[in-house]
Amino acid sequence: MSASTFLKRRLPLLVGIDVGGSKVEAIVIDKAWQEQGQATGKTNAYTPDHLLTAIATVVTDALLAAGSSIEQV
Repeated sequence: MSASTFLKRRLPLLVGIDVGGSKVEAIVIDKAWQEQGQATGKTNAYTPDHLLTAIATVVTDALLAAGSSIEQV
């Protein structure tokens, strides 16, 4: 998503996810490009389901750290 597309959206937050071999990281930013929350967890890529669970958990934790919810993304 380009910066201009993000700024035109009505929803106030964007979540970035980095999935690596040993950890998953998520960051929540607002339209001013300011970090509002972040979280890190283990990748746990034993199966695709484990990986998806790890990603969902880290995104949820980052949103909680931002005092937000998925409805604002």
